[in-house]
Amino acid sequence: MGMSTDHGRLVPTRAVMYRGGTSRCLVVHTPDLPAQDPERLRQWLVAVYGSPDVREIDGVGGADILTSKFAHAARSARDDADLDYTFIQVGIAEPTVSLQILCGNISSCIAPWAIEEGLVPAVEPVTTVRIFNTNINKVFTAEVEVVDGRPRVDGDAHIDGVPGTAAPIHLDYTETWGARTGRLLPTGHVVDTMSVPGLGEIEYSVVDIAGTQLFLRAADFGLTAAESPAEIEAMHETLRKIRAARAVVTHRLGFSTSVETADVESPGSPFALLVGPAVERVSFTGARIGVEENDLVAFMVAGGAIHKAYPGTAAIPTAVAACVDGSLVNRLSRARRGDLVRIGHPSGVFPVTARLDQDGTDITVTRASYMRTARRIMEGNVFVSTTRVPWLDRTLSHPVAVAPIADADSVVVHLEAALAS
Repeated sequence: MGMSTDHGRLVPTRAVMYRGGTSRCLVVHTPDLPAQDPERLRQWLVAVYGSPDVREIDGVGGADILTSKFAHAARSARDDADLDYTFIQVGIAEPTVSLQILCGNISSCIAPWAIEEGLVPAVEPVTTVRIFNTNINKVFTAEVEVVDGRPRVDGDAHIDGVPGTAAPIHLDYTETWGARTGRLLPTGHVVDTMSVPGLGEIEYSVVDIAGTQLFLRAADFGLTAAESPAEIEAMHETLRKIRAARAVVTHRLGFSTSVETADVESPGSPFALLVGPAVERVSFTGARIGVEENDLVAFMVAGGAIHKAYPGTAAIPTAVAACVDGSLVNRLSRARRGDLVRIGHPSGVFPVTARLDQDGTDITVTRASYMRTARRIMEGNVFVSTTRVPWLDRTLSHPVAVAPIADADSVVVHLEAALAS
């Protein structure tokens, strides 16, 4: 039977599915977004991903914070950038979206995507792409190996949490410090203290580079930081205390009007990162990791969920914090080998290059970078029903098609322009 246009239509938007690092997302050209304002974009995104639903069964989301991610990008008008890129975390059980954070893993797929889409000229053997990220209003760079005018696919680079090997993509976040707070050390101190109900007085450190992140000592919560995600997610009282600590710091940083409203007003920043000394452990994928293979162990808490690997925008500040004399992370970390900081996480080890000059709290970051891999998985149209998003039916005059929306420019407004207005 045919589908009656009186009872809804499926509206297509061209999209590419990419794996970026240990995460996965859809990437869309910014001008192709079927939204006229941030609220309409939210409605479209939750429909695309199939939320709210813990399985995200009616969309492309994978029922995991690592796969419920979205990105859009376009050529940049800035002199210091080639692309403008926005990352969005899509809610799973709730119909929400967040633009508060940058995803470092997804960031690894933006440069190869842009080369393949013709937004950036391919330069052999390596194309350097300058990317302005609208989430943190900073520029970072990505270096992509290119062969025959296209991003190289095969290679011997491996990252824990992803099977096999691929061509490396090098990301440099050196110039992204102070994005939200204006300072590498937002509190002005390498270590601060706070009182948490049920715990008493505990120490913490905050670092702002690639993202503003909160570091807590795992032992203060009865943990080693080497527990499995499933083990930690079952510790409801422990997660409550971690959430309480994050709320205190979120308010102190001025990200929320009160401790009580921290989860609502700033759910994604800062991350709560629990850190402990290096220990022998078994990874999420079943690999045994010796104590000598990492300099510290850490995990990230997002609401009540534990990241099964480690975010790139947590890895950069973790590595920098490990280099800051006297910080909580520095005191828990083993002596480093040169500029490399090896962060143990649930899926393995995340090596980060970090280098800085320090005189007390006067710190200059001279290098903050890491390597990821990425892969184009599929491309085509993602469909949203006008039954679920009725305004789509009012903006389009043609029925469902297998090609991209022809008159997208007339129905779309750049998200950042809408936010600014």
